[in-house]
Amino acid sequence: MIDQQLESMEVDDDEPVNITPCDQRWDLVQILQKSLPSLRNELAHGSSMLTNQVLGTIELVAEILSQIYAPDSGAVVSGTSQGRQSV
Repeated sequence: MIDQQLESMEVDDDEPVNITPCDQRWDLVQILQKSLPSLRNELAHGSSMLTNQVLGTIELVAEILSQIYAPDSGAVVSGTSQGRQSV
């Protein structure tokens, strides 16, 4: 989306997700480091930007954090939509 200067796009929820080597080269930590402070300020001080996709956002953040901080052996990290608790 960034390369094509898109602000939004539609995806088919039934379409399988294919992760490519190009996707894996993204430095998600750097992207978060640049974008989270302004996003936090926007949401913390009142915003019209709130959406109904909060659970998806929480699951995405959980996935990113689980990739950054590998859990101890035996620990299970999962999204809340799958009915398991995060560790």
